[in-house]
Amino acid sequence: MRPTEPSTSARTPRQQTERIQSTLNQRQRQLTSRSVWNVRPVIVEHETVIKNVAVRPDSLELGTPGKSGCIKIYIDASDVADAEQRIRNAIALRDLANTLTSYPTPIAQAGKVHA
Repeated sequence: MRPTEPSTSARTPRQQTERIQSTLNQRQRQLTSRSVWNVRPVIVEHETVIKNVAVRPDSLELGTPGKSGCIKIYIDASDVADAEQRIRNAIALRDLANTLTSYPTPIAQAGKVHA
């Protein structure tokens, strides 16, 4: 502390506030001065786009839980070939799951499991 300045406790609250404000103003001038930091203004534009697009907006539910099992298939009804393939694959997987279980379902017992 310099001898010409009074101690912190001897300053009035107004003097302390003015000194702090003066220091803050000086720091702000230093930070915003281009000569100190060689800063150039930059304009940044940021845009975030979130889209929820349903790839397969339609669904089918086949079967019953008590018999061979229920499956739900999500399809795009406008693409018939792809929808048909998805249905065939889902039924084949359901039948495979029925044959692999330790307790056979009524349809599997009747020999109606698709090969």
